[in-house]
Amino acid sequence: MGSAAASGQMQELQELVGFTDDDSARLRAAWPVLQAFAPTLVERLVDAALAHDATRSALAGPTQVARLRDELARWLADLWQGPHDAEYFQRQAETGRALAAARVAPVLMVPAMAVVKQEVQTALRRVSAPDDVDVLTQALARLCDLDLAIMVAACVEAREQRALADLRDVIVAHLPSGVILIDAAGRVTTSSLASPRIFSDQHPNDKPWREVIHPALVDAADLDTRIERARRLRREILMPRLDVALASG
Repeated sequence: MGSAAASGQMQELQELVGFTDDDSARLRAAWPVLQAFAPTLVERLVDAALAHDATRSALAGPTQVARLRDELARWLADLWQGPHDAEYFQRQAETGRALAAARVAPVLMVPAMAVVKQEVQTALRRVSAPDDVDVLTQALARLCDLDLAIMVAACVEAREQRALADLRDVIVAHLPSGVILIDAAGRVTTSSLASPRIFSDQHPNDKPWREVIHPALVDAADLDTRIERARRLRREILMPRLDVALASG
């Protein structure tokens, strides 16, 4: 999404939830007080995510859990510090996509925001006057509503794109002709079951195409030129029938 579109959507959401520049300034001023409490809150959110079966299965090891923890810590600091502008909108959308990759269901984001608001309110009551607590928690509630809208929308979109990609892979795999899909980085993403003799590697997916397609076929079909042109024009290429003698073994 471009900066202008993000700016327009951010302004619209701010107006819908009533989040103001004064709210933003109050939250920034309170961050030094709450910063020490942030790690505890991050752990609460991680524990809540891991209590969900699909998320726990997706986070197969400590590296993935650490990545989720880092993403939540970045989000929490961003939530308070801002600035709450178009770039903020884009960062929160990226957080939504990261949560989708971690298989965090959008419905879980609602109770997660409730945890944030409740825990922050509890922390503020320990260090702030009652009137200040009320003003800050109201500002935080408005911003959490705004963030929830951004992240849920991005998460749902990412999940839909993943579902479409999975469906595409199933369709391509069962096509009767030899079909190979290559991404912008030059890696094979999907190939049909009808194309095994094209490859020198029995498991070509997620590998650079030059490493898995028979060299003799690459030369005979001038694949370097054809694929580069297809990537530049963002169009598929149809190959004529080629009779190529491939070395066995």
